[in-house]
Amino acid sequence: MAHETQAESYIFSGRAASAIQPYGVLSFPVGSGIDYGLVPAAAGASGVSFGVSRASHAVGDAAECITYGEAKVRALASLGAGAIVGAGAAGSIGVLPVAAPSGPTVTSSVGVAVQNAVLNDIFTILVRPLSN
Repeated sequence: MAHETQAESYIFSGRAASAIQPYGVLSFPVGSGIDYGLVPAAAGASGVSFGVSRASHAVGDAAECITYGEAKVRALASLGAGAIVGAGAAGSIGVLPVAAPSGPTVTSSVGVAVQNAVLNDIFTILVRPLSN
């Protein structure tokens, strides 16, 4: 496949302000006491979808976040290549297509799917937060 690596990505190094799992969308916590803190993002939550986690991190650990380029994520629903994706519900690890008014908004999107995916697939997106 053409998109199997995460080598062409920009990485932000921060600190986990809460437990982080791989393949999830991250944001900056509102009112956190941890400088450069990162937390799992959730659809409709305050904060900005900033990027995608690369690995698991405990609270206070150094954490890496892919902020631009290719990233692997987990599908929380079936979606097609070209779908704009954003964070799922609180506690879920992965992305949902940004489409329905009841779902995440385009401004909370984290990127665009470059391949089709079904529920629980690990697939590639192009991360481009804040550019919507």
